[in-house]
Amino acid sequence: MKQIINKSIQFIFLSLVVMAFTGCLKDEDLLTDGVRTGGLVNVPGNIPYKLGFTPTLDIDINAGQGAPIKSILVYKQYFHNADTTESNKVLYATIDVNSANASKAFNETLSLTWNDLIAGLTLPDYTLPANEATADIGDYFVFSYVSVMASDNKEIINLSTTTVAIANLFAGTYTSYRTYFHPSVVAYPDSTKAYGFTVSKMDLVAVDPNTCKVYFGSWKDNYVFIHIDITNHVSLTFDRTAFEGDPWDSSKKCSYNPTSGIIQIYYYYHGAAGADPANPTGRIFWQKFVPL
Repeated sequence: MKQIINKSIQFIFLSLVVMAFTGCLKDEDLLTDGVRTGGLVNVPGNIPYKLGFTPTLDIDINAGQGAPIKSILVYKQYFHNADTTESNKVLYATIDVNSANASKAFNETLSLTWNDLIAGLTLPDYTLPANEATADIGDYFVFSYVSVMASDNKEIINLSTTTVAIANLFAGTYTSYRTYFHPSVVAYPDSTKAYGFTVSKMDLVAVDPNTCKVYFGSWKDNYVFIHIDITNHVSLTFDRTAFEGDPWDSSKKCSYNPTSGIIQIYYYYHGAAGADPANPTGRIFWQKFVPL
């Protein structure tokens, strides 16, 4: 019985020692982690560069209050989709923080022009154009950030980066409001009762500086190509047989509101006779895109 008690006491003592040792290690690890995570910056993840409509592009950089930062090194690099090559990585700017973030959050905004973006970047078989209008839609720049700590000049590589994608004026994510008229439901224009009404999130994907594409109707095997020119005039083309407008109402014109960013389009296609042989062109779409 005495041996059992002694062994129990020994076990409890060893457990307390292990717990105390583990607790010490935990505190040290947290302290070490705190030092290692110092120098992190907050930056925007994605910024579109809309060709012809971006005189300057702003990148907001924030270093939260914490371990003092001496400076932030900002690097840039270019990625070319056509041949999947990437440029050299160059230092674009050195932001002097001078430990200002030790007492409060530090904020800095970089403002870049197209010339700033392309300066110093080279690729094996592609030359970044001086005229941005000829840049390849879909290519992109990546900005990365390295914090130099004030205490020991240690460099902290931030995982957060900023992608600046080459896009056009209206490429982006929208809420789509799509009304679909079909002769199987009391045929439009005799009735405005819709065959379907769908609200969804949709991407308008840039094709060139003045064109985006979006899925045709409710299917994903064809596209509507939306063209918006410098006068904000909207026209449509298709990769299947279809037509712009509303065949029953010539007042319904495709439009773009540059203030709100809302795009309204109308188009239709010829289907089989369906439920109403007198109305073979009753497959009509009214679709409005509201930017998110």
